[in-house]
Amino acid sequence: MKKLSVLSLLVFLFTVTAMTAPMVKAASRGASATSGRLGLGAMLGDPTTLTFKYWLSSSTAFDGHIGSSFGDSGVVMGDYLWHFTGSVGSLTNGKVSSNFLPYIGLGGVLFFNADNDNRHGIFYDSNGRSFGRNSAAFGARVPFGIEYLADSIPFGFFLELTPGITIVPRIVGFFQAGIGARFYF
Repeated sequence: MKKLSVLSLLVFLFTVTAMTAPMVKAASRGASATSGRLGLGAMLGDPTTLTFKYWLSSSTAFDGHIGSSFGDSGVVMGDYLWHFTGSVGSLTNGKVSSNFLPYIGLGGVLFFNADNDNRHGIFYDSNGRSFGRNSAAFGARVPFGIEYLADSIPFGFFLELTPGITIVPRIVGFFQAGIGARFYF
């Protein structure tokens, strides 16, 4: 029931944001002139998620993910991202383009244990005993990535590497990586 409530709230927030998101100019962040501030898409890897990204300014954004991690645990993540606009360029037809946007972020993660057979150490105490079915873990993450914002279509393609640490119910380090795409409107 709680998962359905969280998912319903996220869908509502995505819908409201999409309906009210103003358009941004191509020069402000290297995207096409028809792109908006909100991107929706998917990320494949660990975790595999549905994802959104909302641009707060030309160099900052908030992103969120909901999906599955470590094979059988659910995950909800949110990050504040700082982009280094203009730091990576490409040469196309004699012109330098800054469609590649490297970024770093700081965020939180909430893992949900789906069953007692979860093999990841987050859900076990120091003696190897399971915290049980439907337990949860909270932690911090620091995503590093790069996103390519296409000029001709309102899509962004990204690669992300993320070290992190769970804090509750026990301290365990983890590493996440994924590739993904978002449609901006």
